[in-house]
Amino acid sequence: MYGLLAPLSFDSPLVSRRQMAARNTLRFALNWTPLDWLSAPYRLDPFKTININNTVTNINEHTETTLTERDVTSLTWPDMILTVRDTEKWLFLERWIGGSQANFRWTRKKSETFGEEFSNNNTRGLDYRFAFFTRYDVFLSLSKSAGETRDLRTGLLKTGTDGLNHSLQVGTKWGSWRVTPSVGLRSDISKDGTGRFLQDLQSQTASVLGRFDKSYPGGFRFPFTKKVFSNVNRLTLDAKMGFERKISSLNFERDNTDTYTADATGEWEISRNFRFSFGGKLGLVNNRARAEDGYMSAELNTQLVIQF
Repeated sequence: MYGLLAPLSFDSPLVSRRQMAARNTLRFALNWTPLDWLSAPYRLDPFKTININNTVTNINEHTETTLTERDVTSLTWPDMILTVRDTEKWLFLERWIGGSQANFRWTRKKSETFGEEFSNNNTRGLDYRFAFFTRYDVFLSLSKSAGETRDLRTGLLKTGTDGLNHSLQVGTKWGSWRVTPSVGLRSDISKDGTGRFLQDLQSQTASVLGRFDKSYPGGFRFPFTKKVFSNVNRLTLDAKMGFERKISSLNFERDNTDTYTADATGEWEISRNFRFSFGGKLGLVNNRARAEDGYMSAELNTQLVIQF
């Protein structure tokens, strides 16, 4: 018996599912301390600590799906971090601060989809940390980003973006606690070629992080009681209270909220064979535009590990 064989067409599922992809990545990294050999007076010592870490990354991608070909080239350069230590010597502030380190960051990424679009993104920032009176550890971060995407077929601007991300954090010891309050500000704005907002969101955050770590060789007494557990070796506790406010003119009913959170996780090492873990979390979301969309959540978990 004979049958008819139909010729295979380009619309056949066998062909439409055919896909080929190729990706080539070239990466070059440089770590250089150009002035470490310098013999300099005390005030110029920070020049000896200058360190440059720069990375160049080039990626070429080629994909074919049925009769569609796509070539994407992206170049990240510079991707640089310039580090300087002991900057208090330049500023004549050794009496108040010490152990300072400044990191200057600069990243530029260009990406082109052949015959379709071209994008360019830049990010610049500064991280600065130091010890204030040897008691307070201060960390400051500032960064700004900007980018655009253009349609290569029309030459018109498709999107433009601007972003800010600033934060300040201070850590200190308070008895057996390590306390770290912090505040932050983040802004993300994106527009299309006509100036219409695609994204407009600002976030303001504040939090306090506390870590408790203490051993009790003589036993542990519950607060406000006289009960003493003599087998307790160590108690650790991580607690955090946070607040976040979102402000948006674009998604007014969804992205104008106040969020309050409090969570804690701990471990109680009762003895060599018994370990008790516990944790909990509370959350409250208040929608300033639609009060009925606010909600509250609570979580609680415990675990007892017995090992012999």
